Amino acid sequence: MGILYITSNVGSAGKTVLAAAICQMVNDLGKIPFYLKAFPKGKGSDSDTNFAITITQQAKTPPALDFSSNVQALKTSLNALLSTNDTIIIEGPAHTTIPESESAELANKLGAKSLALFDYRDKIGPNPTDFADGIIVNSTPKYRNQELNIQLSDKKTKLLGIIPEDRSMLSVTLEQICNQLNAQWIVKTDTVDRLVTHFLIGGNIMDPGYHYFGRNPDKVVIVRGDRPDIQLSALSSPLSALILTNGHHPTEYVLHESEQLEIPLMVSPLDTPSTIASIGELWPKPNPCHHEKVVRFKTLLEKHCNIDKLRLLLS
Repeated sequence: MGILYITSNVGSAGKTVLAAAICQMVNDLGKIPFYLKAFPKGKGSDSDTNFAITITQQAKTPPALDFSSNVQALKTSLNALLSTNDTIIIEGPAHTTIPESESAELANKLGAKSLALFDYRDKIGPNPTDFADGIIVNSTPKYRNQELNIQLSDKKTKLLGIIPEDRSMLSVTLEQICNQLNAQWIVKTDTVDRLVTHFLIGGNIMDPGYHYFGRNPDKVVIVRGDRPDIQLSALSSPLSALILTNGHHPTEYVLHESEQLEIPLMVSPLDTPSTIASIGELWPKPNPCHHEKVVRFKTLLEKHCNIDKLRLLLS
């Protein structure tokens, strides 16, 4: 196996989660991957690197390599890493930071194959890269596959796959929600790092509570803090957390039920519409650095990409 250099058309396209997922695929083959970030943010610790090391259980911390200096010295360092690892996955910068032609030239000088990740939401344009050895399109709307295949008809030999939009990849954690709202935890459990994919508003509903609140087990319910009747109705169904708005703290009955069921409960200082609007600000670029998202993205790669072609890029 060899070196794979990953770039993207824009920042936050998903390079880190793609690199981590590929590392796990390499692990599945009984091989040893090694993750590097070509141009980390700042001189200190880099959050993407720290996440990738943790998720791939990498034994060694990546060396501080200067990708803007002498290429020959860089090749020597990478060859030394290849002596103890089967493949090196390098996360490069987006094309908005370094032109794709320069990234392709660097990859070529290092003897690496290049993989370009395009975020559909940021308009990949009519002429995607001619420089990469492989192309993956991410976050593609459900009914745009045919249009995209026509657009990339001259890139068929390079197109590895089209990844659809996925609710799990757009999810956020309870901790992120609490921080976003500047909310106060009233009942905090060990599940605050879990991902949330559904939200429900607890209003004056006409249907029985168990019908309305029971539609999705993985949900957060947002309800006015002065409506304990609706809060108790929500707690009667499976849910990930309960958010009370307007700064109202729960009644003893609601607090007791939340504690008994071990359902996280937080109080938002905002009213209900403002709470919903604030949570909405977490999108459309949620943090991809979550172990469940890596597992999910690996599944999406295996389902929607030509894995044989992807493995060829690693050889």
